[in-house]
Amino acid sequence: KGEIVGGLESELLCRAYISMYLGDEPLDEDAKESFGASIISLCSNPVS
Repeated sequence: KGEIVGGLESELLCRAYISMYLGDEPLDEDAKESFGASIISLCSNPVS
């Protein structure tokens, strides 16, 4: 766990992946909501 197994070098492809999950019509609405909650939690409780 925690091991990076790949990456994206194309900004356009990266934006497409983000849009698939976080855009106006996400592939999985629950995943979008979970991601949003995680971001809020990170911003509310910054790591020092």
